[in-house]
Amino acid sequence: MMLRKPTQHIEVALNQEFGTGRSVATPLQCGVATQANETARPVVSRFAPTTMRLTTTASILCLAFAIHAQSKVISSPPQFLTIEAGTGGAPLASSFFGGYADYETQIFDGYHRGGGVKLISQIEHRIDYRDYKTAIAARTWTTVALHMSDGTWDGPMYPVFSANAQSTPTMVFSGSTNWPALSGFPNGTTKPNPWGAQVKFPFKTVWATTGTKDILQHFKFSGGTLANNAAWTDRNNYLLDADRYTAAGKGYYYIYGGPWNCIDSYQSAFGYAYTYAVAYAKNAFNATYNDKLTIDTRSHRTGPSALVLQAYAPKSANLTLPSIQCQKLAVDVTQSIIFTAVANFGGSSSRRFTAPWNPMFKGMRLYMQAAWSDSVTKETKLSRPAFTIILDQPTGKFRALYKIGTTATKLSTAPTVLPVVRYTYN
Repeated sequence: MMLRKPTQHIEVALNQEFGTGRSVATPLQCGVATQANETARPVVSRFAPTTMRLTTTASILCLAFAIHAQSKVISSPPQFLTIEAGTGGAPLASSFFGGYADYETQIFDGYHRGGGVKLISQIEHRIDYRDYKTAIAARTWTTVALHMSDGTWDGPMYPVFSANAQSTPTMVFSGSTNWPALSGFPNGTTKPNPWGAQVKFPFKTVWATTGTKDILQHFKFSGGTLANNAAWTDRNNYLLDADRYTAAGKGYYYIYGGPWNCIDSYQSAFGYAYTYAVAYAKNAFNATYNDKLTIDTRSHRTGPSALVLQAYAPKSANLTLPSIQCQKLAVDVTQSIIFTAVANFGGSSSRRFTAPWNPMFKGMRLYMQAAWSDSVTKETKLSRPAFTIILDQPTGKFRALYKIGTTATKLSTAPTVLPVVRYTYN
């Protein structure tokens, strides 16, 4: 396709608006400076005399060109515009998107609410950075349709797109689409891979968002085939760079200390403790836990129906108590909080504590150990200890609904891995 100069674009538009049967003066030019210290040239009409209608139209056209020349890009999430995605450095890839011959998804993007007006003209993805030692097949869909509308990422979600759309949906892309095969390093070894090298959706119609709500994408893939007519009856992964989005960040669980030899007379193995913390997002879609921290403490294989002391503290210990030889005291009792629980007949007990989220919790360690009296000897015994690290409160703002073939529409459950996206906008 031959590209016109800016003034040619405007001349064509003016001819369409007013016709060509007018006397020509000088070509219309927009007031755009070519150097930083150059004064912008005024708009000069090619028609004489100039009417208010013509002047207004020309000004709008010039403004449209100026905006077009200043295209910008943003990504969701914003921090992954120029770096590989993956919370905490963990390698993640989305395989659902583009993984099925017939697939429908609604993606709710809440990262740009309050970001102002944007005229979006393209969506791009990038493939996950890796050596594709096992090649991924090329694929073609007879039709990929993309509608855009305003939506709400943190509100109710409905299976039908029209029920989620909060503005009139606009079809911005529709047509056959081909994604090439992936092998080796398809784009070289520079990390991350370039946006849009394999997967992009240039809009046939610019879509405008006011920025007061969220971005809702509705993709529908139909008539998919794999290269060489390979069978495509189930998911065939196409790995796109992605991140994990969840409403709840569950802390890691670790064990430590030793020896682990405290065995109740009614058990065949040592007693042990288990603990984890969960930081919930401000809107975790659960009124009970929105903006909360929960701490679960559990003990197992203690005495059946025994009274169990569960102690947890921000510091560990490594003390041998004279009366307890089978296990060391691994919790700093000078800073501990001790709760009681009653074990069931199998020797298990649990408790949950809830507190309002505080940023000070991030990164804290909580050490936990249980104590009980042996069912027969009544000796004090200690469980194997454990600790958890409290993760930061989640801030992800992606959610999705998906439908595979003729299956019912499903809500992506946490944790959800969704492809990062880049928007081109004015």
